Amino acid sequence: MILSQLKDQIKDNTLADDFLIFKYTDNTFLIDQYIEAICNQKGLIKHVVESIFEINASAGDFIKNTDSNLNIIYTDEFNDYMDIYPNNTIVVCKKIGDKLDGAIDEQCVVEFIKLQDWHIVDYILSQCSGLDREDSQWLCNAANLDIYKIENELDKIKLFDQKQQRHVLQALRYEENSELYNATVFDFTDAIITRDIRKISDILEHINNCDIEPLGVVKLLLNKFKLILLANKQSGLNASDLEISQKYFNALSYYYKSYTPEYIKPRLEFLAVINTRLAQGKLEMTKDQLMTYMLYHIL
Repeated sequence: MILSQLKDQIKDNTLADDFLIFKYTDNTFLIDQYIEAICNQKGLIKHVVESIFEINASAGDFIKNTDSNLNIIYTDEFNDYMDIYPNNTIVVCKKIGDKLDGAIDEQCVVEFIKLQDWHIVDYILSQCSGLDREDSQWLCNAANLDIYKIENELDKIKLFDQKQQRHVLQALRYEENSELYNATVFDFTDAIITRDIRKISDILEHINNCDIEPLGVVKLLLNKFKLILLANKQSGLNASDLEISQKYFNALSYYYKSYTPEYIKPRLEFLAVINTRLAQGKLEMTKDQLMTYMLYHIL
């Protein structure tokens, strides 16, 4: 059976009580969603057992499986052979053992594909209608596409109504000790450019949990300060000349009002020296020490 058939039969309430095998490649998250849907459709209770032989029933009842359970067996490789497999039983496995070749009806087997990034993005949107696609993508990146971590955060967000969900996500983003705290090098350099001391301090507290490296910070700051110098009326350049968006050009022009060339040029010189020494491996400092050293000379 192909997955779309299973989906249609659950939706149409036509799924039979037959024995099934659900095969997966990376994790059982999607399978667990289908199992929950089947339980809801049939009014059954999910009952996890170790093997086919542990299903406690008499021979006659075993075949009919008249109790209220949907028996679930989780195993890496399924090798239990029987002449007749019980109804209302699903085996979740990565592989069907070679000794079962020819013993399993192909219509009993459903292959679940590996979760793709867009699957997870769409799943988030389906669970929290108050989030947009950008929010969903951020959550995926912050959780490193760990669907179980994402599900844990969604459970928190779903406690709030649609209008509040985006605010809740932002709160989770900067929550102390949150698994989602994942500020980027762009967040950090933006905070430096805008002199957002509170945000800089917040990121520094979590710097070891973020994908922020000194060399990346230096290169981005060099680029940003150079662009700020060029994004002004006196230069005669526009967004197209600098190969940046008009929105970004406008933002840089706004920053130029806060920075004089006399302020920027010595910082460019400092960053250029740090960039060279970092590239040559001549700065023997920890990440924390180097970030503090740079901030002292830039802010």
